[in-house]
Amino acid sequence: MRFSCCTDITEENLELLTKVKYEGIEPAAYRQLNPEKIVDDEIDDIKNLLESYNLKLASAFCLYPPESRLVSLDSSVLRRNTKYIKALVEVSSKVDCQTLTFGGAKQRNIPADIPKEKGLQILVELLKEGGKTGKDYGVRIAVEPINRFESNALNRFSEVIEIVRRVECEAVGVTADVYHMDIEETSISNSIREAGDLIWHTHISDSNRDVPGFGKIDFGRTIRILKEIGYDGYLSMELATLAPSYPNKTLTLGPEEALAKAKKHLESFS
Repeated sequence: MRFSCCTDITEENLELLTKVKYEGIEPAAYRQLNPEKIVDDEIDDIKNLLESYNLKLASAFCLYPPESRLVSLDSSVLRRNTKYIKALVEVSSKVDCQTLTFGGAKQRNIPADIPKEKGLQILVELLKEGGKTGKDYGVRIAVEPINRFESNALNRFSEVIEIVRRVECEAVGVTADVYHMDIEETSISNSIREAGDLIWHTHISDSNRDVPGFGKIDFGRTIRILKEIGYDGYLSMELATLAPSYPNKTLTLGPEEALAKAKKHLESFS
């Protein structure tokens, strides 16, 4: 298994990840790969910077800007959402980012005036369009569960798997996020087994968004099950302080010690 961290692509962060012997980084797409803002020179800069530190783009998360609304009855909004994900796939291919994590708690919420099934079908259609483009460009879209306290759509792993199967596209799969799964699942291990080879990416943090081993999640069992299903993708740390999506939470340890301890803890089960 390879190690990555959800954080911005900066020289400081790349130097840190190299120092603690991580192989990848996972930026927020809307911040650094936004197809409505990024220009060719910036794409080249990202590629050159990653190459200089010998790091890969493990994935990109937070695909849409926070103000986006993916579920809407406004056809112009839906067209823009579709255009955006197709363009993001193309940008991702240019920077050799082969997996996009489809999360976005608020962005994918289903408004109260839209029936749940209608809202889910809108998400299915968006993922179909993104998946078609992904297939053409060699980029996969991996849908992650988000717990019910942060989103009202696709909370449980079984719901994510069902949606992925409804999409019926070989370029659309699943991200296992153990933080969200710890809240929603009766058994993280059984849910991972059920998804099997649909799991293309994994987000890691303990139950308190802290370093693995500093909360209550049984990472020994989780890692063993991931190995059992043949998972060989990234374990991407989505930790407080480091991840731009959690600016108001803090780690028990400093960034370098936190990342080193996370890696050591998880490797102890391999």
